Amino acid sequence: MEPKPEAEIRLTLIDDLTSEVMADSPVAPSALPDSFRAETTLNIAGENWWVVEAEPTTRREIIDSGALELRLRRIESVPSQGVRFSLPTLCDALPSTDGPLLEGTELLLHEDDWRQIEWVEVALEQEVQGELAAIRPLLAEAAADGDGQGFPDLYPRRGLSQPLASTPLLLEDLQRGFPSARQSRVAFDSSSQTVSQSFALFLTPSLALYGLVGQASRIEVLAVATLAPRGQGGSPGGPSEVSPDEATSDEAIYQALRDLSVVHGLFLVDWCGARLGRPEEANFHTILQR
Repeated sequence: MEPKPEAEIRLTLIDDLTSEVMADSPVAPSALPDSFRAETTLNIAGENWWVVEAEPTTRREIIDSGALELRLRRIESVPSQGVRFSLPTLCDALPSTDGPLLEGTELLLHEDDWRQIEWVEVALEQEVQGELAAIRPLLAEAAADGDGQGFPDLYPRRGLSQPLASTPLLLEDLQRGFPSARQSRVAFDSSSQTVSQSFALFLTPSLALYGLVGQASRIEVLAVATLAPRGQGGSPGGPSEVSPDEATSDEAIYQALRDLSVVHGLFLVDWCGARLGRPEEANFHTILQR
């Protein structure tokens, strides 16, 4: 007996800038991604287009409705000469994204934001200082230009793959320290799956901890994300951060993070600002408020 053929989906492509229908044709469900909740691009006739809006958003919903409408914007190429970078540095190695599919509760990050503010154990300070020495000239040159157009170069950080290599910090330790925090996973906005072995703890409406967990629940990476208010862009975030009524006061959160840093011999590194934040210094608080 031959397998039953898939019911085709009516796919409508719309230019988001002009609202003109670019195409209206059938497509097999198997040709669609599992979800359009993550940032998605399509190549149409040799041109790259960004999916601004999808209705419905998941393959299951699309199959049930029998139709999919995508609003698209063309991705314009930019000449490489004279290009400035929006960040002075980024973490060169990204974690794998073969975790569970997105549920809508995750901490969403742009790939460039991965590990930009993180905790590092004190024993690795010399290595940290070497990386900061490579970043600071880029900050100085951008400040000297004074045009606010970005950085002249981008420094990829390839070291410090294990910033907490000797730190016996467990995920359960964080959960006990912040019992009211909402827990989820991390996802990049370019993927429909979460980061493998990731966690996220939403501490306040503007602050979340995130990272990677290894064997026996030991934390291998611990970083911090500052969140944009709901409905605003420009910073990583999630769809339903902790409400002000549920969150512990900011000062109590900062004190708890200081205590954690002291107990485990850690300091904060703000890579894009090329600065350290030791728990006994004012910079520690300043970096967390960035």
